[in-house]
Amino acid sequence: MTWKEVDALAEQARMALFVADPPDFSAGLPLLRRAAMEGSSWAICSLGWCFEMGHGVEADPVQAIWLYRQAAERGYAPAQCNLAVLCHAGAGCAQDDEEAVRWLQAAARQGYRRALYLLGRFYQFGFGLPQSDKLAYQYYANAAFGGWADAQFSLGVCLERGRGVEKQPEAAFRQYQLAAEQGHIAGVFNLGWCYEMGFGTPKNPEKAVECYRTAAEAGDADGQCNLAWCYDSGTGTARDARQAVAWYQKAAAQGHARAAYNLAWCYRQGDGVEKSEEEAFALFGRSAEAGYRSAMYELGCCRLSGAGCEKDVKQALHWFCEAAKLGHPRAALRAGAGYASGKGCRRNYAKAEQYVRLALEKTKPEDPLHTEALDLLDILLKARGQAPGPQQEAAAGGTENAAGRPRPAPKTPAAREAGKAPAKNKPGPKKAAKAPGEKKPAEKRPAKKKK
Repeated sequence: MTWKEVDALAEQARMALFVADPPDFSAGLPLLRRAAMEGSSWAICSLGWCFEMGHGVEADPVQAIWLYRQAAERGYAPAQCNLAVLCHAGAGCAQDDEEAVRWLQAAARQGYRRALYLLGRFYQFGFGLPQSDKLAYQYYANAAFGGWADAQFSLGVCLERGRGVEKQPEAAFRQYQLAAEQGHIAGVFNLGWCYEMGFGTPKNPEKAVECYRTAAEAGDADGQCNLAWCYDSGTGTARDARQAVAWYQKAAAQGHARAAYNLAWCYRQGDGVEKSEEEAFALFGRSAEAGYRSAMYELGCCRLSGAGCEKDVKQALHWFCEAAKLGHPRAALRAGAGYASGKGCRRNYAKAEQYVRLALEKTKPEDPLHTEALDLLDILLKARGQAPGPQQEAAAGGTENAAGRPRPAPKTPAAREAGKAPAKNKPGPKKAAKAPGEKKPAEKRPAKKKK
């Protein structure tokens, strides 16, 4: 069979498997196998992808590795890249970052954009290579200038954060814009964040809402949460509490901690939804378990007052301490007060002082909470070595219960960044780091590219 005939066979397979909707496996797979047997590197690699993903065949990563290796050794860059990702993941073979790096470098020497991008990831996280933000930035730049959307997004994060390069807000905005134009959802989200914060571009809350809506409707939990926040606060759109609740619920259903926290406040105050202290408590719990410090504090307040739950002073102190460890100043003060009074624990002035000093570190002198912490510290220092009298007991346990205080403004939206290592045979993450003070969201990755 001539190479022209092999190419025609491979094209027929491509149309049946990767263009037809739904794919025609009965017609496409035999054609793909024939083209692979005739030596088409594309067909060998694509057959490997079918075995990796279970596309028309039973998933078999070992067979996928074998096929990728056949095409990789022929110098086929996409197969070299796919093989590298599976070596890194340890799927179908022993985990081996050194081998992964060798194959990525082989593909990168051919100018393969995805390999350049993934080498940037390997340098950023030190996988099989010395960690280097500067080299990560350079590889992201090379892939981004070639039009690779994931690299444009990651390059935007580097320029936003000053990672491996000086901070350049306008350039970061432009890279997010380029990624968004290719349908990169994290790029769309970060573009919305730039418009809302005025980062690298004039503030435009209306455009921010458009971007958040696009991300939200694509199923992105961060986009759903930030769109809800816009409806909740009336940012870039008319305030609509019911719409806010609806979008918070969608994000919270995906495990989004900040959305669960803000939704809890909606239930606590009956804003856009029927008031329910029990539901608020449950949502604070979900958010707290996900590591959201403000939710930990509110959960402690619920336990202390019995709002929506059984009163439990010991559990209240536990959550105040957990939030304090993450730098929540009011929780630190509550924890200090708890140890000073001996409510929910054995009285311990040393621990009380430790938490009160933490509250002082996290507040400014003009902050009323700073004054409260100073007053309690003064009482503790006087009480060291002697039993506290009635005045000290009152001060130690007298911090006002938060259940009735005004609802705080929902947390502001934030940009995201790539988090973990590339997932099995996927181009990489789609999200960038949360803004300072916010917990980073779990990384997501885009759908697999067809080979």
